[in-house]
Amino acid sequence: PSTSTSWERRFVAYCLDADVLINAHRQHFPMDVVPGFWEALDRAGRQGQIFVIHEVYRELLEGEDELASWIRERDGYVRDQRNDGLTATAYRRIGNAITSRS
Repeated sequence: PSTSTSWERRFVAYCLDADVLINAHRQHFPMDVVPGFWEALDRAGRQGQIFVIHEVYRELLEGEDELASWIRERDGYVRDQRNDGLTATAYRRIGNAITSRS
């Protein structure tokens, strides 16, 4: 049986951390070598399946490289969690899950 809530069954979006994108770009999936990876991220971002929080967006822009240019062109993928009740709720759920496993 599923333990997900009805909201989770309807829609799940993944919050990407800066390290995911930085390591993908620098090590595993360089944009010029594996463009399909970045195209898939684009599709997921346009469909609302992935996002980055504002702090991650700012961190990526500091790189002043191809990744910074890529994310700058996709500012629609940025969620300002400071004013987002869903993200705050998700943070609490993640924190509670981690605490309950300790």
